[in-house]
Amino acid sequence: LLRDPFLWRMNAIGLLGSAGMAVVDSTFPLYADRALGLSPRGIGLMFAIMAGTNALLQAIAVGPAMTRFGAVSCLRISLTVYGAGCVIVALAGSVTVVMAGLLVLAFAYALFLAPASQLVSNEVDAGDRGAALGMFQGAGNVGRFLTPLASGAMFSAFGASSPFVGAALLMLPALLATEGINRYRGS
Repeated sequence: LLRDPFLWRMNAIGLLGSAGMAVVDSTFPLYADRALGLSPRGIGLMFAIMAGTNALLQAIAVGPAMTRFGAVSCLRISLTVYGAGCVIVALAGSVTVVMAGLLVLAFAYALFLAPASQLVSNEVDAGDRGAALGMFQGAGNVGRFLTPLASGAMFSAFGASSPFVGAALLMLPALLATEGINRYRGS
């Protein structure tokens, strides 16, 4: 498994994608307080709306989207839309625009793990699926571990919107890493 170039590529996508997506969890409350003046209740409400949207989309839309467009296309859509959502949040000047950006992020996040996991599990033999998925999830966890460190430093040094700009930029190499993955057996 450690010699499989496809799995290395998917692990890089998992690390970069998860790192970018963890910005919302680690930095959004600070951003919402500083940039928007939201109360803890308002921040919690925004998270609840985003989480409910995410769950609803995963339940009713991800399966049909993967059937219609395929796992590789859904993964690319997810990364592209997530980057766009981060830009919306970074440039927003009002609660309404931020909420729209968070709904875009919820859509992208809902669409990320299913196609990525399918691609990883289909690439390897049945006996190696657990190990391959564990490596992919481990790479994502490294991204989620590094994000609070980096986004907190960015927030302090460059302002409230900077972690979202950084997350949008992380989607670019992740998106580039998807080039050519449809030639592997799992796609």
